[in-house]
Amino acid sequence: MSNEAPNKALNAEIEAQICAVGLERDKPVVICDVDEVLFQFLIPLERFFADVGYRLEMHSNASLFGNVYATGSETPIGDKEVSTLLHKFYDRDVESQPPIPGAAAALAGLSKRARVVIITNLPAAYGSRRQRALRAHGMNYPLIINSGPKGIALTRLLHEHRAPSFFIEDMHTHLVSAARIEGLHCVQFAADRRLVRLVERAENAHQVKGWGPAVRYIEARLDQAGRTSVTSGM
Repeated sequence: MSNEAPNKALNAEIEAQICAVGLERDKPVVICDVDEVLFQFLIPLERFFADVGYRLEMHSNASLFGNVYATGSETPIGDKEVSTLLHKFYDRDVESQPPIPGAAAALAGLSKRARVVIITNLPAAYGSRRQRALRAHGMNYPLIINSGPKGIALTRLLHEHRAPSFFIEDMHTHLVSAARIEGLHCVQFAADRRLVRLVERAENAHQVKGWGPAVRYIEARLDQAGRTSVTSGM
């Protein structure tokens, strides 16, 4: 398959990271998000908010914006203040977010049949620390620090790619942004069950409730394509 070149310019740093991956066009690839897919996010974030005098209440949507309150207040804080708090959270906790049970083992198993690439949206200043955290938990794979909808970066990464490809993500926005990438199998799940209730389901994604079903889905697609190992079917 051949995907169209992205019609939006990528940040030069993101472009460089994608080139550094060195993705082989004839090898399957599994591309995976981090927060609430590989690492817990909501629980440590709520703990951080409580420590600094805020609380998170998500009743009707999964966005942080409009859902963060100062302790004792019923008025949500502004978006700029939320962004500032998020930076402070990553500064304190980006290397201490607990891994999702089963995530490292799942990627290790999939890596025998496909390349694994991790993509995450967070401030670039914390990229190296996130990489250290992933390595510490047995997930030492190429990492792309992205900004904005992930579909743009994925289109560039998969340009001219000819083997089965998979994208595991919790958020509707990123999955939908990748909907036009030819041959990309999208998988949607979030480890925190509250997000399952609040996050909009992406019509272009296969819905699963954890790493076990996600692995079974991906392996079934690889079986159908005759890919028993990273190098098979070439």
